[in-house]
Amino acid sequence: MVIRRVFEVCKFVLRCFVYGFKRLFGGVMKSLSLFIAAIVLLITPIIGYAASPTTVPVVDNISSKDLNDLMKKQGYTITIEDDDKNRQLWMIDGLKGVMVVKGQTLQFIAVCDGSSWHSPRSVLLDKANDWNLQHRFSQCFVINEDFALELDLDLTGGVTEDRIVDFAKTCRQSFEVWNATVVIDIR
Repeated sequence: MVIRRVFEVCKFVLRCFVYGFKRLFGGVMKSLSLFIAAIVLLITPIIGYAASPTTVPVVDNISSKDLNDLMKKQGYTITIEDDDKNRQLWMIDGLKGVMVVKGQTLQFIAVCDGSSWHSPRSVLLDKANDWNLQHRFSQCFVINEDFALELDLDLTGGVTEDRIVDFAKTCRQSFEVWNATVVIDIR
């Protein structure tokens, strides 16, 4: 749209330029205007091609193996659990998170064992609620005595590989902040 508008403005300026020179030089201008028109016609497809957006592959599902390859390519340490081929253990600073492939959803889950904690359940629930109020794209909750963090990426409609990599970065950052601010506070 912008390219078309720029082209129309250039065409208008060129017409004004040609009209002025026609008045001054007569027949010479006819040859010059044909030459300029030919150049504009030759350049227009090149400008249009340069302005067209590039296509990026989009995926609407991902296999556990493809996710594993993508994560390893980004430098993450990933191992696939033997009991479930859709679950991948992800070690982040010595702590374990799990990346799960569920149909058209990627899910990151981290659980901290709360059996040895000295905080009452109400403190755990308050911490989880505080986290959920401050962090929109991740959920913190209590399961029995354990504390959990969960992030989801919906692949419905398709996402790029870069978006999946960005999701992994978001999971890592959220996990680090959650562990440093919430989990450490309640131990």
